[in-house]
Amino acid sequence: MVEKQEQVCVTGGGGYQASWLVKLLLSKGYMVYATDRDPGTSYILKVCSMENVRRLVIVSSISAVIKTCRRQSMDESSWSNKESLQTTKYGAYSWYYISKTIAESQALEYAKKTGLEVVTVCPSIIIGSM
Repeated sequence: MVEKQEQVCVTGGGGYQASWLVKLLLSKGYMVYATDRDPGTSYILKVCSMENVRRLVIVSSISAVIKTCRRQSMDESSWSNKESLQTTKYGAYSWYYISKTIAESQALEYAKKTGLEVVTVCPSIIIGSM
């Protein structure tokens, strides 16, 4: 009898960093679900619950924590201030900072309610072949 593989979902699976994470997880025997572009965090969270995914890996961005959080070291309690992002002019990228902050906080809140393990990766820069 074949053991059921542990299921993991990786958001942003088509990106450089996430694609390497998917490759690593597959090599370790995980069943991996990957999204290319996040069509909606709440949708992905619900699908993970329906499919009994144990862990969701969100490939986010340092922009979810760096724009208005000014601490030396950052953790799960460090966030960009959503209100400040909406009123301060960060140029064309304001929507990106806000969306990353909201998506990550929504996922962590969902995890508290349901027991889904949520891991976020917030890279500051990604360097690799194009």
